[in-house]
Amino acid sequence: MRKIITCIAIVITIISCSPKLGSAIVYKQPALAPTDIIVVLQQEDNFPNTGIKVGTLSSSDNGISTHCTYKDVIGKLMEMARQNGANILKITEHKAPDMWSTCDRIIATIYRVENPRQFEKDN
Repeated sequence: MRKIITCIAIVITIISCSPKLGSAIVYKQPALAPTDIIVVLQQEDNFPNTGIKVGTLSSSDNGISTHCTYKDVIGKLMEMARQNGANILKITEHKAPDMWSTCDRIIATIYRVENPRQFEKDN
């Protein structure tokens, strides 16, 4: 019985420490291969929306989240985009950590386009 309680406590801890991810998929596409590129566009980046709008993804803080830096969240959103067949992740809203949340909170629209590399920025 003690092992069961310990296992349940570990699962609850792991789940509660992750940021809350959400999706509203309107036109799911075949999943992308792990090697396919996904381009992340910032709010200020111009995107002419030449592809298929797959849906919207979001991340939020569940109150005691960890592993929710910008890089962590973008990685999780990119994986969700990949699973839904999108190769463009256009950030539409980004809230940085503040006194109310320790997490980066992001809302993004995902698209599937023919040539995602044409939207890459030189960094």
